[in-house]
Amino acid sequence: MENDHNHLLNEKINERSDVEDILSVSQENVMYRYDYSSGLYDYMSSGIIDLTGYTKEEINKIGFSSIIKKNIIIKKEKHTIKRDDKREFLQEYYGKYLIQTKNNEKRWIEDTSFILLNEAEELLLSTGVMRNVTTSYILTEKLLDEKGKMYFILDMAQVIIIVLDKNFNFTFINNKGCELSGYDKQEMLTKNLFDFVSPNLKSEIQNSLNNFLAAGTKTIKTLEVPLLTKKGDTTITTWQIIILHDENNEIYFVASAYDVTEQRREEKVQKVIMQILEAANTGTNLEDFFKYIHYSVGELMNVNNFYIALYDKNSGMINFPYFIDQFDEVSPPKRFGKGLTELVLTTGKSQLITKKKDRELVKKGKIELLGSECAIWLGVPLKIKDDSIGAIVVQDYKEENTYTKKEKEILEFIAYAIARAIERKKVEGERNFLIQELKENNKSKDKLFSIISHDLKGPFNSLLGFSEILTNEYETLTSEEIKEYISILHESSKLLYSMTNNLLQFSRFQMGKIEFKPQKIIFNKLVSAVISMLKGNAIKKQISINVEIPPNLELMADEEMISSVIQNLVNNSIKFTETGGDITISAESKHEEENYFIEIMVSDTGVGMSQAELDKLESAELFSTPGTEKEYGTGLGLNLVKEFLEKHGGKLIIQSEKNVGSTFIARLPITG
Repeated sequence: MENDHNHLLNEKINERSDVEDILSVSQENVMYRYDYSSGLYDYMSSGIIDLTGYTKEEINKIGFSSIIKKNIIIKKEKHTIKRDDKREFLQEYYGKYLIQTKNNEKRWIEDTSFILLNEAEELLLSTGVMRNVTTSYILTEKLLDEKGKMYFILDMAQVIIIVLDKNFNFTFINNKGCELSGYDKQEMLTKNLFDFVSPNLKSEIQNSLNNFLAAGTKTIKTLEVPLLTKKGDTTITTWQIIILHDENNEIYFVASAYDVTEQRREEKVQKVIMQILEAANTGTNLEDFFKYIHYSVGELMNVNNFYIALYDKNSGMINFPYFIDQFDEVSPPKRFGKGLTELVLTTGKSQLITKKKDRELVKKGKIELLGSECAIWLGVPLKIKDDSIGAIVVQDYKEENTYTKKEKEILEFIAYAIARAIERKKVEGERNFLIQELKENNKSKDKLFSIISHDLKGPFNSLLGFSEILTNEYETLTSEEIKEYISILHESSKLLYSMTNNLLQFSRFQMGKIEFKPQKIIFNKLVSAVISMLKGNAIKKQISINVEIPPNLELMADEEMISSVIQNLVNNSIKFTETGGDITISAESKHEEENYFIEIMVSDTGVGMSQAELDKLESAELFSTPGTEKEYGTGLGLNLVKEFLEKHGGKLIIQSEKNVGSTFIARLPITG
């Protein structure tokens, strides 16, 4: 039975690929056979004395374990063997021992053996080879120690260091590289470089590396590569790569890299700021400038939903000169309220608001939900010194992670430059507007003087002509003629007074000399007073004036201005209504959505106006047209009406049809 066991073990040994090494002639290679039943070595080759200093008999006497100082088991595998309907086990064993020889030397021994076990898994026999590996072990340990120290140094480095094989698989990466990638070392050693490159860049980078490889140069190649991290972020890295050869002449790559993401981002931000400041110094208008800001910020972050809000402290209004949104319509100007934009303006601080935080603020009553609810909202104040002149806002309706503290910091960084540029553009726009307005005013002034010199001649000629007749021919005139001439002089004087009064009012208003004094007015009484003043003109043309005003209707307005408005509108209707026509004055309270106002209408059955004449009125162009009976006028009346209504926050609406009549609608907001 023992011979069978020996035969089996010898077969197993001979199957090993390294059998030639095991059976080499070296005297330090010791073959042995150990019998577990007796606890003795029944065979040891003569090399045991050279290896340990002990004979086989001495080893059996003291026990081999007594000279082992350290035991390292590297491999231990068990195989099942069926023989004669019996099941036995064969255990493959490989280990290393540190022994102390007879003359007290320390040696490292490599032990390769096969152990036979019975069905009960009891140890039977062991056959193996021991050899002295002290020199190679010490050298290996030294190399491993040096390698360990090198790896330790590389792990301490604040640059990324990697080693890739010829197929760009990772064989080493230091701690800094793992930190950047988000993977641990074990995970990284299963990865390929191109696992971290976005699909659209793979071909370009692969071609670059393959060309470098084909050139076989020993120079260092520099590459800038955007890499994808475990979280899906893109990190920009600058690499320095060199090709080396190992002991088998296989090529591999050693590379060091720096994370330059922040550096590139800062460079991009600086570039955007320079672009914005340069654009601010060009002749582009404010609208085009806002478009350019939108485009520039889009180089740094998502700007699918983007707006600029500007705040006027004097009027308390927020307007949105630039507004791009996937869902909401362009926001009209609005009074300062409780929206997120107002939160930015009030606090003077940037706000990064998630949907959850938005709902919390609404629940606490700190803000009101305006527009569509979004997943993330980022608003940054636009400041000149400590004053918030507006806000720049981006938002995303789907992804909460679109904007983070990083985007907030970027937007804050460029906001000051944007605010300065906007302020410069606003000042430039206001200056250009003032220049244009001065030009228009000069044109209007010239036109006004032309109208005055032309239209005032009529009543003055009447005064001069009829007063001269009365002076020189009084004795020859009949009493009826004298009465008629005096009446003409009276009407001419009244007309001159009215025209001069309009001129003075227009001049004083333009110079800011008319004080605005709103007060509560019983509108019916004011209209009655105006009609009394103009009654004579209406009677002369047999025009009927109808009043349809509720007796209790009250206005909060400047009495002098509103009186002038009604007087000019009624006087205008009398002037352009044929003899026997009708004029109706009406007023009522109305509202559209949340806007409440009083609508005053002066309608006539006069000659009406063409579209060209309506366009002139809309453009506030000064012009004079004689009435149905050649009545004179300066053309200032309707301009005064518009100015006075706008001072009240109201407006004038004109509806007219040629040869049918006109309706003048004065709309005044109800303010309290």
